[in-house]
Amino acid sequence: MSDKRRNAVLAHINRLRSEEIYLIRHLLKKEQIVLELGGGNGWQAREMSNLGCVVSSIDLENRRNSSLYFDVQSYDGIQIPFENETVEVFFSSNVLEHIRDIDNILKELHRVLKPDGYGIVILPSVAWRFWTLVTYYVYSVFLALKTPFRSKLKFESWHKLSIVAPAHGEYASSFHELYYYQRTQWAGKFVRHDFKILQVINVQTFYTGYVLFPNLSVEIRKKLARVFGGATNIFILSRN
Repeated sequence: MSDKRRNAVLAHINRLRSEEIYLIRHLLKKEQIVLELGGGNGWQAREMSNLGCVVSSIDLENRRNSSLYFDVQSYDGIQIPFENETVEVFFSSNVLEHIRDIDNILKELHRVLKPDGYGIVILPSVAWRFWTLVTYYVYSVFLALKTPFRSKLKFESWHKLSIVAPAHGEYASSFHELYYYQRTQWAGKFVRHDFKILQVINVQTFYTGYVLFPNLSVEIRKKLARVFGGATNIFILSRN
């Protein structure tokens, strides 16, 4: 990937993550103790900190981006480094689907959340999964055709083009994810771990996992979502 495209993709992702924070800004108050799970490059932690929240962001060491916007702390992926009932808000964006032992993490989030606290969890929608599946083939063929004809990479590019698109997260395949990314499936999982669902918001912004047009504005993506569907759902949770 060229530096130009890499920068365009990073700017695209940051725009989307800023839009998510904008949509939940009314839920975030000054001096609230916020725990971000899966902080990545720290972009959203910085956005929440700029709103006046007291933010702690954690992620696995191998998931952290070297160019951090915020001080994201490493943790072991098993035990959240907070005492019981000390967090006022926990937040995660496009993270839970990548966690293998999701049951343990939900128990941990429940443990650290104050009785009157709440969680904000953003997860990919079925629409995102479907269009990411479709664009996988478009993107893969594009890369294969772009590779120089006599290059060994040309053969490898075509060879790696699988009939079944790879899974995004920890489910067995992309087709399993079409089922498990349903709102009802996630809602059921939260309820089973003693969370109450206060609200579910469909984020009316369209994008896929394969960034074909990184320079499209959020405004254009909102218009596309009217036809193709929103890419994520925001779950607002409380302790039951």
